[in-house]
Amino acid sequence: MRPNRPHHHHRSREVGVLLQDETARRTLIPEANRTALATDDALPVEAQPDRMTTQIHLPAPHQNPAASPPRRFTATAAALVAAAVLVVTGCGSASTAEAPRPTEPGDSIVDRGSLQTELDDLVVLGVPGVVVMVRDDDQSVVLTAGVSDLEAGTQMSADAKFRIASLTKPYVASVVLQLVAEGTLGLDDTVQQWLPGIVTGADRISIRQLLGHTSGVADYFNDPAVLEPYLAGDYEYVWTPQQLIEIAEQLGATSEPGTEWSYSNTNYAIAGLMVEQATGRTLGEEMQTRIFDALGLENTTFAIDTDLDPQMAHGYLMDGGDSIDVSGVYPFPWGAGNIVSDAADTATFYGALLGGEVVEPALLDEMMPVIADDVEPYGLGLMAWEMSCGVAYGHDGGFAGYSTRSLVLDDGRQVVILSNSITTDDHVAADPAADAQYDALIDAAMCG
Repeated sequence: MRPNRPHHHHRSREVGVLLQDETARRTLIPEANRTALATDDALPVEAQPDRMTTQIHLPAPHQNPAASPPRRFTATAAALVAAAVLVVTGCGSASTAEAPRPTEPGDSIVDRGSLQTELDDLVVLGVPGVVVMVRDDDQSVVLTAGVSDLEAGTQMSADAKFRIASLTKPYVASVVLQLVAEGTLGLDDTVQQWLPGIVTGADRISIRQLLGHTSGVADYFNDPAVLEPYLAGDYEYVWTPQQLIEIAEQLGATSEPGTEWSYSNTNYAIAGLMVEQATGRTLGEEMQTRIFDALGLENTTFAIDTDLDPQMAHGYLMDGGDSIDVSGVYPFPWGAGNIVSDAADTATFYGALLGGEVVEPALLDEMMPVIADDVEPYGLGLMAWEMSCGVAYGHDGGFAGYSTRSLVLDDGRQVVILSNSITTDDHVAADPAADAQYDALIDAAMCG
């Protein structure tokens, strides 16, 4: 079913001139080799809800004669081709191009060849690398294209980790709602009850308004001072949540609490501090116990430093033809965008959340967005998209060097896309066509 009215949404970015959170409206655009088989043995036991097949693919290198060479990118096109390694679990050799490809688990849920072409096209348009996972019932398929490290020419792997940016928000909302279910917090508790005087009007701002972005609290990203240290090259500069909230307070309220919708990362910084105040534990500890450990997310962390996991895909700011490695930027959007994860763990969380396994049914209903004219498609931590095959729920995000999205259809089919580039004006690559291809890829994976 294709809705008559295309549904717009706010792309929840933590990217500005370098990492600005951006709320420009965008609409999904529906359009509709070598392979390798991997088994669930590649995943932790706790993260094996289904059978997973993995396709690793590196498309032919693309040269853009108008673009200058990427910074710190020393691999030649020949080296990139040489780096394309076919990974096969078990014995056997790759079949020739003329030989028929054997049927693999997951073939029933996705057209591998067609979807792989969509990934390859995205890389041709300038995205260094991308991972897409499709999960349906008890099967998962993971496809990759491009590289995780431009300088080394390392091919993208199915288990690469990314900064998932605003995909973090539903995790934090879930922790809050678990505490609501336990009676520790209440959705109508005010900020003043837990953090007296932290912002103007704290006695009129509720937890419900924080999670749903109707608090009227400004987004700290709107102050250029937040980005200045990073623009100056000091990637390890630390902003505390309290400092960022104070910056937002100085910007002034955007509206009276509860009267308007306005996306603000500050809301989730405040919500995170309320969790800490209510529990006496750090938000990271609550996240670890309640979400990561409970769901067996062994490849997921609540990042609070600049240390890079060896499995981390490098993230790139695409700036005027250059590719600037910004992987080491301090993950300062604490509570709003600082989780690091891979595609499998991300799919496991979103599948469990939308499947009613993380928060109580009545509170999950509170999280769900309303789909209607003149209503923002945002609930208490979840967004909605109208796809060519129905309505999908989840979140998207972007941090310096990373673009992400995780979606679940009403019937449970899931798509996770993780890519390692973003531009200064919040596009996935310097070529404007990459945005349309990114959305077409998601629609093909979800609906194709």
